[in-house]
Amino acid sequence: MPSRGEYALAGALSNPSFQPDAILASGSKPLRETRPMPRITAALAALFFLLPLPARAQDSTLADLLSDAREEAGLIGMGAAVMVEGEIVALAVDGERIKGKGGMLSRDDAWHLGSITKSMTGTLIATMVEDGTLSFETTIGDIYGDAADESWRGVTLSQLLTHTSGAPGNFSLIDMLSDNPETRTGISRQRQAKVEKMISAPLPGKSGEFLYSNVGFTIAGAMAEKAADGTPWEELLSERVFTPLGIEISFGPPTGEAAPWGHAKGIFGKSPRNPAARADNPAFIGPAGTAALPLADLLRYGQAHLSQDPALLSRASYDLLHTPPSRNEETGFGYAYGWVSDPSGGGYGAGPIIWHNGSNTYWYALLILVPDERAVIALVTNDGDLENAEPAFQKLAARIAQDFDLTP
Repeated sequence: MPSRGEYALAGALSNPSFQPDAILASGSKPLRETRPMPRITAALAALFFLLPLPARAQDSTLADLLSDAREEAGLIGMGAAVMVEGEIVALAVDGERIKGKGGMLSRDDAWHLGSITKSMTGTLIATMVEDGTLSFETTIGDIYGDAADESWRGVTLSQLLTHTSGAPGNFSLIDMLSDNPETRTGISRQRQAKVEKMISAPLPGKSGEFLYSNVGFTIAGAMAEKAADGTPWEELLSERVFTPLGIEISFGPPTGEAAPWGHAKGIFGKSPRNPAARADNPAFIGPAGTAALPLADLLRYGQAHLSQDPALLSRASYDLLHTPPSRNEETGFGYAYGWVSDPSGGGYGAGPIIWHNGSNTYWYALLILVPDERAVIALVTNDGDLENAEPAFQKLAARIAQDFDLTP
């Protein structure tokens, strides 16, 4: 299987700091393709907040909504969950773990989250800033010294985490075809080698301009490893972010005899991707998008950000992570530290939505925080048919908002 680079969902961040068609949130697509996906940012905001939604439909359940959405979109499997004020009020799954095998999805199954991982890397860096290990103004030169080309040395962690570093969108196809080492230490060594190769050449872009970059988040994760005396990013994320929340995180496609598989869409239909084969981006780009969680734990992670849980960070750090350094003057959209932010609530006066999505082309996931309604919504599928999955998620999010009274 050709290695897969990250998708880039197009947004509209046209202001002095961003390009007109700059990328906001991610999934993934083959590295050789550059066609942007549909503009989920404005569409999601419109569906979620601009539609005048009626009162709760008492006879509708999340399971019913999910089943209808999956069947209409023709997806292999799908899951959805809603948390309000820290309590899971609904969680449902529908469809198969592996196409044609007959095994049905379980509420406890893990799901590949793609670039939702970026918000986790930003959170990890913030914990290291709070304890003095790093600063958001720590530069590549501070960590890598003369190993970095002079053009890279002034690039800061803040720029890497907000896609304004000048780093390219993805690593080369040759790098993306790398085989995964068997251990986390081996993955970390490979990550450092790929990063050092990247930063030894001149910076290809211009610092301060927005370009959605998996490379930038990978470099940020590698810098965290260096600052932590070589502890792999995977271990740092587990220990610093998820252990305090009582969550066990995994990386790459879920594995195990009963685990769901991702599915690829091809000219002859959809085919399951065995996680034992090449079924994900290479592990070294983990900080940009390889995390996996069950739905309930994904909600809990979102709730930690929504409630600004002091078990992880101070209120000031959460505020920084959710605040873009620049916004589109017309729409208000902006990319923060691993989160997409819309403070206007789509112009409906409902307050902000904060979200991210992700895909490795075999899975797709979306996490939405609705601060004014104290709600978290998580949607997932093990189907890489993004042409149908993305609009299905938009429509389902709107129905959830309606049926669970998450609108003004």
